[in-house]
Amino acid sequence: MRVVVGTRWVLGSPESARSQRDSFGPDPSGLHCLQAKPRWACGERNTVSGTDSETPRTKWNRSQRFQLSPSGRKAGLNYREVIVASRAEAGRKSFDVARTEWAARLGLEPTDGLYLGELLEAPRTIPEIAASLDGCGLQRSEVRAAVERLVQVRMMELVVPPPTPPPPPRRW
Repeated sequence: MRVVVGTRWVLGSPESARSQRDSFGPDPSGLHCLQAKPRWACGERNTVSGTDSETPRTKWNRSQRFQLSPSGRKAGLNYREVIVASRAEAGRKSFDVARTEWAARLGLEPTDGLYLGELLEAPRTIPEIAASLDGCGLQRSEVRAAVERLVQVRMMELVVPPPTPPPPPRRW
């Protein structure tokens, strides 16, 4: 059997006689090769990425602000309390244990406390969050993924901008 790239196999196609003549023998499945459009032309992208390709990436404006939901505010304040309490013991290990226990209790990731802590004071955009967490070694793509995840679990919510005021009346 011959492998052909960029084609689609269709059962009972009119080109079946021609594709059988061109192949190295009959296809045991009874499928025949039919030239087709690339996958991306049908709306599917053929890309390789580290994220799950089944979940579409959410599109937000660059100026989209995010704020904490009431449960997110409670979790952010609890994160600060847990981290301050972990300072009573010396060493990085107590900090890591406190973060991990906090995250497990809420069903979040340990780094999510950083993002919740950044939004305790005021709503911010993704670039602002990434800039303030620049010293932590987080990439902007990691910040975006974390914000998407926290919006899905309703710890963060989008700030809805006020409607634009109507234009002033014109006098002629």
